[in-house]
Amino acid sequence: MPQVALAAGNFLASVFVVQLGIPVGVVATAAAITTQVALTVAVTAASAALTRPPQPEVGKSTVLQERPPRAFGVGKCRVSGPFMLREVFELNYTQIIALPEGPVDHYGRYWLNDDEVTVISNQVQGMDDRRYPTGKVRFETRLGEDTETAYSTAVADFPGLWTTNHRGDGIPSILLRLTNGDKDKFSRDYPNGVQTTPSIEAFYRAYDWRDEAQDPEDNTTWTYSANPVVWLVNVLWRRFGADWDERFAPSLDILTAEADVCDEEVELAAGGTEPRYECGFFFLATNAAADVIAIILASMDGWFGQRSDGA
Repeated sequence: MPQVALAAGNFLASVFVVQLGIPVGVVATAAAITTQVALTVAVTAASAALTRPPQPEVGKSTVLQERPPRAFGVGKCRVSGPFMLREVFELNYTQIIALPEGPVDHYGRYWLNDDEVTVISNQVQGMDDRRYPTGKVRFETRLGEDTETAYSTAVADFPGLWTTNHRGDGIPSILLRLTNGDKDKFSRDYPNGVQTTPSIEAFYRAYDWRDEAQDPEDNTTWTYSANPVVWLVNVLWRRFGADWDERFAPSLDILTAEADVCDEEVELAAGGTEPRYECGFFFLATNAAADVIAIILASMDGWFGQRSDGA
């Protein structure tokens, strides 16, 4: 399990762990200790905090993160994910977050917690109430190409810990860097403190056999799609191992006709049009194939079956 030190800890929790001599990852196990012992340690720690200033190392807490299951993106969806890096350098707090697997075509809207923010040239633009001041919050992204590029910001801040070899090949990701200035303005600049969680609107690419310019073996030729039939094929083929020649090639005429129906433009009451059916979500490798298929079919009120020849 990855383990990093974050300089923004919970004082009592840190002392509680040190006093008991157990790793943070099993703090929950401390519940098995008698209530009296736990209360005694907590009270002792609280008394110590009141009578003398805490040492600098007490201001750190250890954060453990279980190895997360793989996640996969479909269509357009708002995504975040587990930490790949979470560290402090001088006045800067940096986190790199792995997003559901792609490939991603492009990104759209940005959020910090539930606040939608504007990002220009990788800089979050300050909000009207002075949250996230312009120039203090940096937001960078990677699309998850087969060969990626390491974040130079992290390489510069954490030499040896994060290098040019930390590319994250095939992993879409976010880098968020918060800079703290005056401590009396910290709660205004970052109302959620260091628990500022980024998320982003991702547009995932899929192989669409109807476009002759696309090569099933080269995902750089694929484009963004929210078509449920296209994604049904992609999910079964790319994620659940269905054989293309056996399962899809014999029935491409039927699949093409249904995919075309999904793309039909439908007029909106407010004006304009949109495709008849679209889907967008992400799922985990631990989700059953039947459950993922059901979500896609529900988006187009579809029906799915297998012919006697396997198609």
